Amino acid sequence: INSNSVLAPFAYPSDKQKTEDDVPVVFGGTTHSFSYKNLSLNISMDYAIQKGRNVFGSVSSPGRFGNIPQEIFNNRWQKPGDNAKYARFTTGSATNYQYGVSTLFYSDASFFRFTNVALSYIFPGKLARRLGLKDCSFNILTQNLFTITKYEGVDPEIKNFSSMPPARTIKFGFAATL
Repeated sequence: INSNSVLAPFAYPSDKQKTEDDVPVVFGGTTHSFSYKNLSLNISMDYAIQKGRNVFGSVSSPGRFGNIPQEIFNNRWQKPGDNAKYARFTTGSATNYQYGVSTLFYSDASFFRFTNVALSYIFPGKLARRLGLKDCSFNILTQNLFTITKYEGVDPEIKNFSSMPPARTIKFGFAATL
């Protein structure tokens, strides 16, 4: 409803304003390396303080063709007097338009992610020679090991339910010199 009390969902009324900003307020990363004797550990971490569209803002609007999450289905407006979190189901476009631009589907998308973790061990020369090698080492390399977040969605960095999050990979390696 615009300032003249007229429902104008597709017009751009003069009182229209931006309600949420999904640009990170703060973001960054850090890398740390630790070594002790033949063991070394390298850790890279990324973080962001931000808002983003949550998983419920990326699904089909109620009344449209598509799956509706149980959260929306169970907490929708159904009859006069209901105090519901989500709009009533309808096939009309006006309600669906307002549904899509409301602040309801924005949530905290802040995160702290262990982006890369690498652990390596160099076998002592004596042990390597006993195995018939000049030297050898073993390592474990990980990417996107885990993310700490309260974000209700697939990935807080991507903030899009229809996109794939970064893959979590774990690699093992063994190197030897004969």
